Amino acid sequence: MKTLLAIGDSHTFGAELVREGDMDSIENTYYAYPEKLGDILGFDNVVNLGKSGGSNMRTERKLYEYIVSEQPNPQLVILGWTTLGRFEYCNNINENGEYEYDTLTSWSDPVFLEDEFDKNFFETLLPIVTAEDLLAQKYRSIFSCQTLCERYDVPYLMFDVMFNTKNSAMLSGDDDYKIWDGTNKIDQQFYNHINHNNYLEEDYWSYIFKPSNVERGVKMNGGHANENGHTIWARKLKDELQARNIYGE
Repeated sequence: MKTLLAIGDSHTFGAELVREGDMDSIENTYYAYPEKLGDILGFDNVVNLGKSGGSNMRTERKLYEYIVSEQPNPQLVILGWTTLGRFEYCNNINENGEYEYDTLTSWSDPVFLEDEFDKNFFETLLPIVTAEDLLAQKYRSIFSCQTLCERYDVPYLMFDVMFNTKNSAMLSGDDDYKIWDGTNKIDQQFYNHINHNNYLEEDYWSYIFKPSNVERGVKMNGGHANENGHTIWARKLKDELQARNIYGE
């Protein structure tokens, strides 16, 4: 059985494809780009581990969990890197001894929290979140995932969801950005060791909303692209995989 594994945020999951505002229904994945790419390339099993609000840290973790599990390794991995500023942390251990996780974001104010303990907890973790923005958690995750795939001889392709996922993270509103410019020495070392043949320069959002693709029916469903957008992105990934000699002929 040939398996395609895709991990990322809401754009990989397929949020709002079924209906506007529906971020989490599993039905969304039936129409998302991983399923479409699997059909194009002849996969008989597509595993979509995208999650609305998922962080880059989660993407790295889910890849490791899958590869070291008892399941056979996938024949292709697609990773979509999301916005900076999302931070994953362990909040519990369940009855099976497995870790449970939650997410904080550096641009959220703790107004939605219900009690003083939660507010204090949020404010304690917030400096960690912003510190992770300023050092290249993203580049570290990219390098880690790259190393894992190459170690297990699994073909892979990575991309950025949006242009600003490359270099910025919101702090407290749409117009207030903290710039992460990649000039830190640690950032540069990780970036220099990324296999750029397996990392697209063009981001998902910029590509699918090109005027030529809008003319082909790409529209917004709430805050996400419609099914036409996912179809076009799947074809783009197929072409890139073949042109880069990663997967397919």
